[in-house]
Amino acid sequence: MKGSEQRGAAKALQKAFQRTALALAVGVAFGYGGVATAQSNTVGTVFGQVDAGAGDTVTIKNADTGLTRTISIGSNGTFSFSALPPGRYTATLLKGSSETSSVDLELLAGQGAQANFVASKGATELDKVVVTGRAKSIDVSSTTNGSVFSAKQLDSLPIANQNINGIVGLSQNTVKADSRYAGGVSIGGGAPSENSYYINGFPVTNPLSQLGSMELPFYAISQAQVQTGGFGAEFGRSVGGVVNIITKSGTNQWQGGGRVSWSPDALRADPKNINYADTGSNPDTDDTIYLFREKNKRDEKVYSLYAGGPVIKDRLFAFGSVDLNNLNTEVVNSTPQSSALGSTGYRESANENLRYLGKVDYFITDSHRVEATVIGDNYKTTDDYFGYDYATQSKTNYSYTEKSENLAGTTQGVGGDAQLLRYVGNVTNDLLVTALYGQSQFKHTDRFSFDTTSAPQVLYNTTNRAIDPRTGNTAPTVANLLPPGSSLISPGAKETTKSFRLDAEYKLGSHLLRAGLDENRLKSKNAGDAIPSLYYRYSRTTNGNTRPSPVSQTLIEAGATPDADGFYYFARSRIFNDVTDAESNQSAQYIEDRWNITKDVLITAGLRNETFKNVNGDGETFLKSENFISPRFSAAWDVNGDASLKIFGSAGRYSLQIPTRVAVRGASRSTFTDEFFLYSGVDPATGAPPGLATLGPAYSANNEYGQRKDPRSVADQDIDATYQDEVTLGFEKAIIPTLNGG
Repeated sequence: MKGSEQRGAAKALQKAFQRTALALAVGVAFGYGGVATAQSNTVGTVFGQVDAGAGDTVTIKNADTGLTRTISIGSNGTFSFSALPPGRYTATLLKGSSETSSVDLELLAGQGAQANFVASKGATELDKVVVTGRAKSIDVSSTTNGSVFSAKQLDSLPIANQNINGIVGLSQNTVKADSRYAGGVSIGGGAPSENSYYINGFPVTNPLSQLGSMELPFYAISQAQVQTGGFGAEFGRSVGGVVNIITKSGTNQWQGGGRVSWSPDALRADPKNINYADTGSNPDTDDTIYLFREKNKRDEKVYSLYAGGPVIKDRLFAFGSVDLNNLNTEVVNSTPQSSALGSTGYRESANENLRYLGKVDYFITDSHRVEATVIGDNYKTTDDYFGYDYATQSKTNYSYTEKSENLAGTTQGVGGDAQLLRYVGNVTNDLLVTALYGQSQFKHTDRFSFDTTSAPQVLYNTTNRAIDPRTGNTAPTVANLLPPGSSLISPGAKETTKSFRLDAEYKLGSHLLRAGLDENRLKSKNAGDAIPSLYYRYSRTTNGNTRPSPVSQTLIEAGATPDADGFYYFARSRIFNDVTDAESNQSAQYIEDRWNITKDVLITAGLRNETFKNVNGDGETFLKSENFISPRFSAAWDVNGDASLKIFGSAGRYSLQIPTRVAVRGASRSTFTDEFFLYSGVDPATGAPPGLATLGPAYSANNEYGQRKDPRSVADQDIDATYQDEVTLGFEKAIIPTLNGG
């Protein structure tokens, strides 16, 4: 790199240019030096070029852990260090045993950092040059679109909620999606459910719905890589983007820290009420309150701690971090016209989110290391429900309490626990092998302060609660605690993921040959939900010839008689249950060649072979795709040869796995039936109608009677496309200040 492009480093060297001829120009940039560079999703590469005869070895040393490697210069003057953990490094050029120059640089995950030691023509040799800074330039060593954020950047940027979604939103080509989704970010034009999430190379995407991922304590994040398109054959199961998080590790110096933040309700602005529109034609509602919000409350406290250091200097390191988030809210939960206003019109919530990470790194040698990681991300919520009086703008009677764990977004949430074991080995200077095994478990619970299995759910006519024409009994308030027709998750609901991955890469001249395989086993237990007890809906009509669909006889034909006011009464019972087990088995193999055609032009060509297999609750395969071939091709051109202008493009096929939730109701057994009755009374204690006289057999509009579904018919259904072809073109231009010198 030219001295005029070095910002602070060039400014420091400028006087040396003026005093004497500089024999050795030291370049530090993300760019090409004629060496194929590794782009693994969890490690990086330092590479560069040395003038013939300038020295015989280059040493790289991690400033934090002491990791040191030495490599001999190739016959063409190039060198490359593969599979380096991200962090701060110093590259030193040695001629014999004497240091001639050194470079300080920062290595990011999935990228290459270049350290060139190239002599300037006609220059006089200096004893030693040390460069301690560099200008930020474009990463021309990658054909992938996206961004990488370091811990230092994340600490200084204003990130909403300090979570993964907030980080993703900083990257280009991303859009915030519906906040009700656990993974509410669209990447590269894909839906929120079309992204893949990794922590240290382990898949942490929600296995049930593919919405969102497991989270980390914010201070545990070392680097966050967001790939928005054009990613190579190493990655799959995404037609949107790939989010890869690298966690921090301990260093040779014990250090720690913490943070406490408090967002009190007293310092928040009052939310605005929501009113009906003033249409001029609806006097009962025009410009009246639809939902009262101005007295809602929100108070949040966040406690964060982290610490790390050496257990054995230069060899064994430990790091730990924990976040505890306490959020308390009070909200008006129902509109004035809602039938649930008297029981669930006001909600007080206490939310607790505990996230933790523990990590141990062991360097067996400087070329072989093992890391073990444990992760936790668990949500607990306690909701107390009350009635609400709009006239006095105050809560009324207490109704019930609901306690849940790991339930978030529009579906079952993401929170859970994971354990990872990973090995990285430089078998030779040219051969790298990595292996990973990980497992995770996501548990979901939902408990109530009353028995949901015996008390029936009742929906009555709010304009006339006297639903028993003979006794005058009304639907009891204690029996109607759950919103009518509510379905709940089944006890024991959980998802598990087991994943194994093996990758290898080999440098062969200007080629970097890569290959790998992975196996994922996703299982859901008791996925789906059910109405926990019978659900009764009471109705009345003055038309005795009413025939509730699909009943074959009218109310009069069934023997119904009107009351003194001319009303005929009938009831409907509903049963709903789609709880099931499900599996999704995924395997993939890939090969790839990254070839530096010239020092400024890189092409990447690869093939990915994937197999998907989904199994329903009866253990039958209902969806299978074998040997799905996905070609990938991309190229990048460092136009000026100095990482100031990059033109890139990619073309490829990208696939998306089918989540386990497809088996829920779609491929597994499910029950959804309605049955109509005449009734003779209402139990004042439970709300159930005794003396039922059926109007006909139970009926299911979707033919859901709990029977086995034929896997062949499920496979013939119109399931969303599982792949897409994509072509991207783009360029990046760096704007680097020029230093004028004498």
